[in-house]
Amino acid sequence: TLWISLNIFLVGGVFMTFRTIPLTPMLWQSILWFLLSMGIAASLLILGLQSGIFQKINELGKKWKWWGAHSDYSQKFLKLDNRIKDFYTKDPRRFILSVFFNTLAWCTGIFETYYITKILGMNVSFAQAWLMEALIEVLRIATFFIPASIGAQEGGILLIFQQFGFKNPVSMTFAIIRRLREIIWMGIGLGIWAAFRGKKT
Repeated sequence: TLWISLNIFLVGGVFMTFRTIPLTPMLWQSILWFLLSMGIAASLLILGLQSGIFQKINELGKKWKWWGAHSDYSQKFLKLDNRIKDFYTKDPRRFILSVFFNTLAWCTGIFETYYITKILGMNVSFAQAWLMEALIEVLRIATFFIPASIGAQEGGILLIFQQFGFKNPVSMTFAIIRRLREIIWMGIGLGIWAAFRGKKT
C-alpha cells in the first residue's frame, strides 16, 4: 500500500504540472520513464504477493539448501502468504483505506515544501511544491543504497531547484532545513520508542 500510494502521489504531481512548468524535455522524459518503471514494479509486487511469493522463496530455499532440513521456515512462509491473501481478499476496505492514508501522508510533504520555500522568499506555487516534493522522493528512492541519502539528497535538491530557476544558496538552505527536520523527527521517534520499550500496550 505504501508503494501504490507513492505511485499515486508521483502521478498526481506530474499531472498537476505537466503543461505548466517549463522543465527541460530530458527531465520530463526521465520523470515519465521513472513513473513507468514504478508502475511496473508495483504491479509485479502485487501479483507476486497474491501468487504466494514467500512460499516460492521457501521452495527455492529448500532447493538450494539455504536453511536446514528441519527448519520451520516452511510454516512461517506459508502463514505469511495466507495472511497477505486474506488482507487483499477478505477485507478490501482495509487495503483501500491503507492506500488512502498513505497517500495523505505523502501529501503532507507538499505543505512542508510549500511553506519552507515561502519562508525562504521563494515564489513557489502549490503545484510547483507538489512537483518539487515528488522529485525529492524520486531522488530518495533512486539513492536508497546510500544511508539516509546523505549528500545525495542535498545535491539532488540543488539540481531540482536549479530547474525551477532558484540559486544555490537558498536551495542549500532548504536542503539543510529539511535535513534538520528529519533529524528532529527521528529523535522524537527514538525517544518515544525508548520510553515505551518493554511496556505492554
